Amino acid sequence: MKSMNELITRTQALQIIIQREIESLMNLKPSKLIDPEEMIQVQQAIQERKLGGVPEQNVAELWQSWIEKV
Repeated sequence: MKSMNELITRTQALQIIIQREIESLMNLKPSKLIDPEEMIQVQQAIQERKLGGVPEQNVAELWQSWIEKV
């Protein structure tokens, strides 16, 4: 019975933590997450790709590096 109560307490604590994290993420604005210099690089990469100058893999690598920093 004690372990069941501990499990319930831990589950409730995790639920509260997750709810707070979700609320904090929902309050973030995209501009806070994006480094302006990186955004310029991404925009340039997208433009070059439209012109046929950058393979798709390079654009994916830029996005992946941005996602890792976030």
